[in-house]
Amino acid sequence: MTENSSWDERMLGEQLKILSELELDFDLEAIGFEIPEIDLLIDGLSTVPEADPDDHLPQISESAITVPGVRERPE
Repeated sequence: MTENSSWDERMLGEQLKILSELELDFDLEAIGFEIPEIDLLIDGLSTVPEADPDDHLPQISESAITVPGVRERPE
C-alpha cells in the first residue's frame, strides 16, 4: 500500500517547521529526512499554492424558493 501513497507536502512542511522551531534534544534527521529535504519542504511553505477550480462554488443566478409539499419548482 505504501507504493500507492504520497505526502501532503504542505502539511509535512508545516509539521517539520514546528519541530525545527522547538528546542528538542534530538537530531531532526532521525525522522528519516535529510536536512536539505527538510529545508526544501519548509521553504515551500512561503509559496502560495495554486487555486483548485473545484474549490470554488458556482455562481447562483437566482434565489431558491421552498414551498412545503411541492417537489417541483412551480412555473
